[in-house]
Amino acid sequence: MRSIRLFILPILFSIALFSCEETTVIDTPLRASYAISSPDTGAKGLVHTYFGDRMDYLIFDSTHFVMSREALVGKLVQWYDGDNLWIRQMEGEYCSCIQLEGGLLDIWREDEWLQDFTYNESTSEVNGWEVNEGIAMDELGDTTWVALSTQYPNAWFENPTFNGLPLRYQYRLRGAKVTYEVDTIESIDASFDPSGYDYQCVKMPAEAFLGYAPQDTVFVGDNRVWVYGDLTNDFGEYINGELMVESFDGNTTQSAKVRVEQGTFDVELPYGLLYTLDLTADGMVHRRIEIDTRDVPQDGNQITMDLSMSVFAPENNEVDEYLSSTNVGIARYSADAGGIIFDFEYTEAVMAEVERLRNLDN
Repeated sequence: MRSIRLFILPILFSIALFSCEETTVIDTPLRASYAISSPDTGAKGLVHTYFGDRMDYLIFDSTHFVMSREALVGKLVQWYDGDNLWIRQMEGEYCSCIQLEGGLLDIWREDEWLQDFTYNESTSEVNGWEVNEGIAMDELGDTTWVALSTQYPNAWFENPTFNGLPLRYQYRLRGAKVTYEVDTIESIDASFDPSGYDYQCVKMPAEAFLGYAPQDTVFVGDNRVWVYGDLTNDFGEYINGELMVESFDGNTTQSAKVRVEQGTFDVELPYGLLYTLDLTADGMVHRRIEIDTRDVPQDGNQITMDLSMSVFAPENNEVDEYLSSTNVGIARYSADAGGIIFDFEYTEAVMAEVERLRNLDN
């Protein structure tokens, strides 16, 4: 099973309703805002880098909410409607997105990051809200403290012992305590709308997000190509880089970038579009691949493609300019082959031209 690479997820609280007093209930939709803090400078720096210093929830009802947080590494937005979870991660010009549904959502939702949750006997308050405090063990065996408003149900966790609304959540990071604590709750005029999650974003297969590889997953995507692979230099070393995905529907072109981290990448390409994938790294040539999915039958099946690439530093400007604008591979659907195949004669001609340009200075 492959490790999760592109996303760092915060602990999700499920949100339904809040009350300032026992008899006052704020109607949904509403916004609940959490401050994220730590008395330890090092832990605080790590949390603010990867999770931000605030987290906001828009709560529409017990099964529809939106969570967002903005950190130094980028902004994360999650939309949840009970049957689907949409995730979008943005970092400057880079943007990737995922949709979890069905059995894949169940796998992610059932991951027990807290075990043996038990309430304390007494109640206390968090910024004026009455809560029951409890403790649990996280997946690493460390103690976690949670303050719950048990008057209201938790929409996310189905564990019957964890049946309250978290108003404070505390855990340890490298021995230092980190606290998520609600400080603002307000009514809002908004409606649930996840339509913007994939705008100008590179789609990542949900299975890859959960740690599966194409060869070991038991799930089948509907009408898509799962492109995966490794990015290495000419010494065979895994390197970081970037992948741009450009799609054309016959009228408009859209493009988005995603980071290639630790030398691996996974991309989901829905059928029906013409794609150009452009892999590169700092100081290295581009590797552009055209994948035409317009003629692939919409039969609910999935095609997997290993596009592992090796990149090198260009010998001269001519090589660099040529590979920056020329596809080194073209792949199209073949009914006879029952899949997407490459035009190898085309690739041989391109590489012959690259070799000629390499020798211009000799």
